Amino acid sequence: MTQLFKADCYFQQEQYNPRIRATVPPAWVVEFDCALPNTNVPPVFYGHSRKEAISNAITVLKSMGLTGRLILN
Repeated sequence: MTQLFKADCYFQQEQYNPRIRATVPPAWVVEFDCALPNTNVPPVFYGHSRKEAISNAITVLKSMGLTGRLILN
């Protein structure tokens, strides 16, 4: 059975994060709409390039034994 994984892919500018009291460098972000099976938090992946962020997301999906289509908004 093929699963559909929906996620947003966007560029995040450098910004200050008060929780960690540090400036977070700019990065490409792949943020899933919903949690993956056996998890309760939607995953977020980062990369220096759009391709790297998407590749990181796909690598983790494969490592969890999940197959399907990744739909990026």
